[in-house]
Parts: sequence; C-alpha cells; structure tokens
Amino acid sequence: MAIAGCDCGGKLGNTGFPSVKPFGLTVGFVMVPIRADDGTRNGLDMTNLTTLGQDYLDLLNNPDPSKRGYPYLGLVNVTHEEADATYETFDNGERTKTRDGIKTIKYEVSGVTNQFYKKTSEACVDFGLYAIDGCGNLKGQLEGTNLYPRPVNRGSFNSTFIDAIADATTKVMFEMDYGFVTNDGDQWMVAQSSFTPTIDPLEGLGMIDVQFPTIVVDSATQITVNASFCYGYANAKTPWTGATLADFSLTNITTPAVIAVASATESLTVPGEYAITFLAQTALDVVELDAFRAASGSLINGYEGEETGFVAL
Repeated sequence: MAIAGCDCGGKLGNTGFPSVKPFGLTVGFVMVPIRADDGTRNGLDMTNLTTLGQDYLDLLNNPDPSKRGYPYLGLVNVTHEEADATYETFDNGERTKTRDGIKTIKYEVSGVTNQFYKKTSEACVDFGLYAIDGCGNLKGQLEGTNLYPRPVNRGSFNSTFIDAIADATTKVMFEMDYGFVTNDGDQWMVAQSSFTPTIDPLEGLGMIDVQFPTIVVDSATQITVNASFCYGYANAKTPWTGATLADFSLTNITTPAVIAVASATESLTVPGEYAITFLAQTALDVVELDAFRAASGSLINGYEGEETGFVAL
C-alpha cells in the first residue's frame, strides 16, 4: 500500500523466519490483462496444484486474447527502482512519513526487430505482471486462494526501440510503475517444480501472429492460401510452414455458421502455401479464414491467425 500506515497492525512484526528460499534475480515477466472482456479477473488458482502447470500453459495460449498471458523472457538489464518515501517535516524538524515511494520496473529484450517493437510498443488495457526468476520460480500477488499478476499503472508504460551500435545489439527497453496501492509484502512465489513437467516458466514462449496476405478462390470448394508471420524481410516475410488441418478454421460470416475444413495440404514447392478444401457455400457469401494452434509445452510457440475474408463462388 503506498499510503503509509495502512498495514499497521498495532504491534511490531516478529523477526524470526523459517528457512525459505527467496525469489531470485528476475529474468522474465508475463504481462496479463487484469480483467477479461467477460468481466472476470485473470489469475491462477492456487488450490489446483496438480493442474497448475497446465493452467499456466493454458494462460499463455488462451484463444481469448483478453485472458492470455504474454511472456517476456531472457531479459537483460532488469532493475527495480523504488522512489524515496514522502515525509512531512514539522517546524521542530521532526518528520512523519506520509507516502511510500512508487516502484518502477525497467527491462530490455535484446536481439529483436522493429516488428517486435511495433507489436509490444503499446499497452492498451489495464494489466499486471508475473515475475519469473532465474530458477523458473514465478511470483505474483496473492489474494485469497488466487495468485494474480501484480497490477501496473498503465499510464506509466513506455517502450523504446534501441538501434544496434558497434558493440551492442538491437533492443527494446520497457519501463512501467507498479500500481499505487500494491505492496511488496503481498507478493508470493510459486516454485518452478509446481509447473513441471508440463512446462517450465523459463521456457513458456509467447504466441506468433500468422497473416494470410493472399487468398485465391480456386473453386466453390477450394482456396489457395499463403500463410506468413509478421516477421522477415519487407519483400519476403517468413512463411508459416508445417501447419495441419486442425490449425485452420472457416466461418461463413453471412449465415453465420462454422464451416468444416475438409483438408489443408501444404505445397511441396512453395513454403507456407496451403490448398484448403471445404463444403461449397452459397455464392457471394463472405467467408472468414482463421488459424490457431496452442503450444503443447516448453520451448514451443503457439500460433494465432489474423482473420481474413473472401467471397465464396
């Protein structure tokens, strides 16, 4: 709590403590919206210990972006800076603390491109942070039986792209303040072992966006699609290869109705080009193509498509 005295219980705190491993050097953060679009609060249930690893994996790969965690891993130059407390000074020289200092977090993601910066340069919703240390332990704000991300003052969020120089790589620097009413004393750690073997928080990767820059309607029952990431070169974006039937979905927007995808076959000569077949739709109906694949564990990215429409023949 930033207002001094709010945690005062009328007595001094005991200074004895058991042998408990403290949270270590922060090497990662997971940015999580405070509330989902349906009004629920995003967090991890600490009573479901046997499913905690899967719960965390599901958080990173939730089909609903408002319920998803966005990991920043392998961070460098991480700092936690707390401003000086504010005091009132009386005419006799005595001081009384009126407010604790705000804590500011700064960190850098190195070796990334301008496209990464574009995707991460804004924070458009209220969010909080889970912290991850070098041992894979995760820390958040415990309230009741739920571990929530520690709320951040969204207005303080800033990101800066740093160009490469002779002896340093490109980086994106992030800076933000924890919320005014959050307290270091309310932060609790979950051991890395609680998440394994399903996933290691140090290796829980973020999702990659997939675009469909061209869709050719070959017939009433087939389209040919080029799928690529938002990364690569200006004249040659990196193709999404290895997609399967289960990764694609089609929706008739006019009806509306979900359309069963019959097959999705990748070209043998053009990486990222897929022939997708489906049941014929009413001519001139608008159909939307999308894709989604959740990660299955550590060191695996999930994929999320950017919906693209076409007109049925």
